Amino acid sequence: MQDEHGPFIKFILDNLQYALLMIVSMWGGTAAYLKVIKKSGEQFSLRAWFGECSMSGFAGVMAIYACQYADYSVPVTGLATGFAGTLSGKLLVLAEDVYADLVIRYFPRKQQDRPENNS
Repeated sequence: MQDEHGPFIKFILDNLQYALLMIVSMWGGTAAYLKVIKKSGEQFSLRAWFGECSMSGFAGVMAIYACQYADYSVPVTGLATGFAGTLSGKLLVLAEDVYADLVIRYFPRKQQDRPENNS
């Protein structure tokens, strides 16, 4: 028996939950941006909102991968993705700091690899 959906529709249906999680993440970024402009009294900027949505989408993708790795359920993944979207800028700075600490700890530079200061 042949599949009644084409391959594109099957791909969309198989990945619908990821699209919905991305929307949740970007919704969190929108909420964070609206909170910032309300607090600071700035005017709404489409460019700033798009930047916030981009950062929150990226943070959401990282949260989705982390939750998949930890084998969390879809509702818990949605919760983590929403929080990641809301905390997007702060979360990315935190992730960068953790990554830098891990690199320094496990891959220290040897003394001869360091550039010399010939001043």
